[in-house]
Amino acid sequence: MVSADASAPEPAVVEIRVTGVVGELSMASFEGFTSVVEPVSTTLRGPVRDEAELADLVRRVRDAGLDLVSLRVTEGGPTTDQDERR
Repeated sequence: MVSADASAPEPAVVEIRVTGVVGELSMASFEGFTSVVEPVSTTLRGPVRDEAELADLVRRVRDAGLDLVSLRVTEGGPTTDQDERR
């Protein structure tokens, strides 16, 4: 059995803004992420542990056919409960 490293840092929280509304089918590619729909864009927010996971996330945005507007890495911590998944 593999034990979790208690000293492992908290994952960073990533905010990805894409053009338009992200539908349910596309959201399935972003498990663990929340989404906030704004007038002309959607912001996806969720944890990323390392650069490899970040690169995979950007690939998933591309593979879903979404137009990436911005990507911002913030300090670690949970996503907010106020985010709405749509």
